[in-house]
Amino acid sequence: MFTINRLGLPSQLCRCLGTTNLIDNGHSAIRHRMQRVKNWQNGTMALRWTAAAFEASSKGYRGIKGYEQLWIPKAALQELLKDDQLVQRVTAE
Repeated sequence: MFTINRLGLPSQLCRCLGTTNLIDNGHSAIRHRMQRVKNWQNGTMALRWTAAAFEASSKGYRGIKGYEQLWIPKAALQELLKDDQLVQRVTAE
């Protein structure tokens, strides 16, 4: 939430990315699809089921409101990354 405010995103994009609904929706969809499996063979099986559950639940996701402005946080985060890399170079010398 603080990062979203610091980036100065447009209100429509802020409202969408400022909630945990995207994460919670995915987790509940996976939990619902995988609750009947009782005998997990190995980690690969769990990974396959998780991927399949995400794929099946993705059809029900709505689009991100304000997707046209997703370039704004991307550009801001890349700028912050450049600043961090510069600080690391200066402190390493």
